[in-house]
Amino acid sequence: MALARGLIGYAPAVVVPRLVTLLQITLLTRLIAPTEFGFFVLVLTLGDAIDAVCCAWIRVVLSRYAAGTTGDALAREAARAVLLFGLAGFGAALPAAAAVASFQHVAAWPIFTSLVVYLAVNGACRLSLTILTLRGLKLAFFGVEAVRTLAGFAGVMALAGSGLATTFAPLLGAMNVAAGVAAVLGLAVAFRGLGWRRPQGWGLDRMHYVLPLLAGAVASVLLNSSDRLVTQSFAGAAALATYAAAVMLARQPLEFLFSVVNVRTFPELMATYETGGPTVAGERMGDLIAVMALLACPAALGLALVAGPLAETFLPTAYVASARVIIPIGAAAGLAIGFKSFVFDQVLHMRRKIWGNTLMVLPITLGGIVLSGIMASRVGAVGCAVALLIQALLALSVSVVQAVRLLPIVVNRADLGRIALMCAAMAVTVSAVLAMVSGMPAAVRLACAVLGGAGCYGLSGLALRPGPVRDLLPASWVRA
Repeated sequence: MALARGLIGYAPAVVVPRLVTLLQITLLTRLIAPTEFGFFVLVLTLGDAIDAVCCAWIRVVLSRYAAGTTGDALAREAARAVLLFGLAGFGAALPAAAAVASFQHVAAWPIFTSLVVYLAVNGACRLSLTILTLRGLKLAFFGVEAVRTLAGFAGVMALAGSGLATTFAPLLGAMNVAAGVAAVLGLAVAFRGLGWRRPQGWGLDRMHYVLPLLAGAVASVLLNSSDRLVTQSFAGAAALATYAAAVMLARQPLEFLFSVVNVRTFPELMATYETGGPTVAGERMGDLIAVMALLACPAALGLALVAGPLAETFLPTAYVASARVIIPIGAAAGLAIGFKSFVFDQVLHMRRKIWGNTLMVLPITLGGIVLSGIMASRVGAVGCAVALLIQALLALSVSVVQAVRLLPIVVNRADLGRIALMCAAMAVTVSAVLAMVSGMPAAVRLACAVLGGAGCYGLSGLALRPGPVRDLLPASWVRA
């Protein structure tokens, strides 16, 4: 029940931004030119990548060392995090923003300005959300995230929809203003009742924990963001617009599923390993694999099956042809990345073996970037999607091999077999539905396919009853 309460408490703050992002893609691709949308996506990608490398470790260290603390101890940890964020921003993030913006010959100055503001306001907002989480202020957490997401969306749509702004810089300005307001509100609430306490030192004794985080952050950024940067560099901003829109349609639902489950499973698995040892933790890992297979595999398969009507419904005509091909590839890559990052990498955190995985994945990632550049220059956005899938599958294989060597993971093969049968039944149903409604509008075909596939999958689950389904059913149903 504690897990369920945790998911319910924080799930809205995970769900709302992803739904708003999906809606923003749908509308913005119709309101501005593909090149401008490409630059819009580029700034967001660069901003998140620089933040992940330069500043995210501060929030992770704060969560790790301030967990369970209150009063002066928490206040000092929070104050140290704020000071470190300021130092990292000026010492690392700002030079990084200047370096990447200098490569954009057409729009270097607006990209740099938008990027710097994005890093400052969103980094401060994320730091406030971390402190709110540590204090257990779920309502404030959701409120700050809602202001940042919804107000930013409203500003962007107001400017683009009215025709007052058709280029990326003012649209990003509207988003940054909303994030700035959310950051001010978030920090004010986070420190209310806590106060400012002078930190006792800079925490240099924690470098043994920070250094693997930094290396892992670099590898993660290369795996998750390099595809967009390579597409823009080798195929141009217009190709990036098509690629980003299609990949977001494919990966947003999967990222939502993995993120919501990870909200509570990560700390619970760590605690299970510390208290129950490798045997109990291995059993829980087997449960996690079954749960994620039950949720994510049909989602990825469904996205691939409805790629055509999905692209036609949510994207302009100019994007559709490439999106039909990119969405299935992006869904497969998203599934592989999700299982790597949110399932098998959990074992590496349990056993504190992050360095080994980083060193093994880094050559794969660098090779994937080279492959992405070659394929993007020759095939365009579709080529980059294929390279991403190859890269993701290789990275997943490394994590799987390491995980099974480090922990006795108990996988219920019968459950996985039942889930595979459920997916097969769903695939047959979706294909049949799409054939029957082939002459109807794209939105109707999409809705019919989703309803038919979800219904078939649910009924198959009740008939076959893999472990995760049995856990949700009443006891009388399970006995039946």
